[in-house]
Order: sequence, then C-alpha cells, then structure tokens
Amino acid sequence: MDDGMDLPASRARAERQVVKRRRLALLTSAVVMMLLVAAAGGLWWSRREDAVAPNGQQATRIGCPVFGADADRDSFCGDLVQDDSRRALISDEERQRAEDVAGSVLTAASHAGWCTSANDPTCGRRPPSHAPTEQDVKAALLWLARTGASAVDARLAREGDPAPVGSLLYAARIGTVCVVGHVESVPGGVGAQRTVGRLPNGNCL
Repeated sequence: MDDGMDLPASRARAERQVVKRRRLALLTSAVVMMLLVAAAGGLWWSRREDAVAPNGQQATRIGCPVFGADADRDSFCGDLVQDDSRRALISDEERQRAEDVAGSVLTAASHAGWCTSANDPTCGRRPPSHAPTEQDVKAALLWLARTGASAVDARLAREGDPAPVGSLLYAARIGTVCVVGHVESVPGGVGAQRTVGRLPNGNCL
C-alpha cells in the first residue's frame, strides 16, 4: 500500500531536473550568442610560422594578427612571413631604442592628423572611422616625418605587401631598424605594428 511518503521526494527530484535543464539551456544560449557575436564582429586570429633570416643564423616566430571573419588569412600570413625572412637581424638593444618611439609612430600613421598630441583640441571630436584613402597616406607621411625618423614611407597596401590589401601600410626608420605597421581604418583602426630589420636594399618598405 502506498502511504504517500514518496511524493515529496519525487517532486523534489523533478524540480531539481527542471533546474538542471534550465541551467543547461542558459549555458547553451550563452555559447550560441558568443559564436554569433564572433561571426558578426570577427575574431582576433593568429597563425604563427617559422621564419629564418637570410643568413640562416636565427629563426624567429612570426605572429599574424587578422581581424574580421572574411579576412584572407593565408595570403596575409604568407606575405608577412616572406617579408620578415628577407630582413636583416636586429639586436635587442636596437629593438628597444626603436620601440621607445614606436607609440609616436603608430599615432602619426593611424590618426591621419587627428589628435596627434595630448593637448590637441581636436581630441574631443573624433571623426568617423573610414577606410584609408590617398589623402590619409599623405597625412601619415606628414606626421611620420615629425617623429624624428630618418626616413618614412606609407602607401595603400597592395598584393604581396605584408598587410591586408587596401590598408594603410607605413614604415619609419629609427636608427638602423624599422618600425613597420598597418591600419585597416582611420583614425585609430585595427592593425598591427612590429619592429624589424631593414630590407636588402636598405629600405623599410
């Protein structure tokens, strides 16, 4: 004969199962949402390749940062590795001297004349971000020349460049090394910058 004593226990088990199912559903929803956001906004993706200097004396690890779900990752990474493999080796001391002014180089190239110093009155009025244009290249060259670099260069990246096609590719020679980078939009868009040796012809780009 059933005395009814099992009913509270059965009800408790059923409630616990409902709670577990709700937690699982919430977790699943959160994961799906993260995936959707990643697909919409892009993920910071990195592929690392071995690159050997031309004299074979040293191998380095090359990081390939790409933002955007539709980025041509393989092509960009391959060009970046090829570019680095052609460059001269640099010492830690040379790298450190260049990186002391690397922040100024990045600001000069990526801001396209906007907010170039802490007391610049334009800093409070950030213009809309846009894909780089030839006018932005001219602005980058102007401000890069004011960083103290001995030589500067900038252009819209093309096929074979160590940057996504259409991005603003720039370089500044600091002493015996180069600060090279790119931005995909200006002002202050997504991009990457690195301190590297010079190319065989002595230039940075």
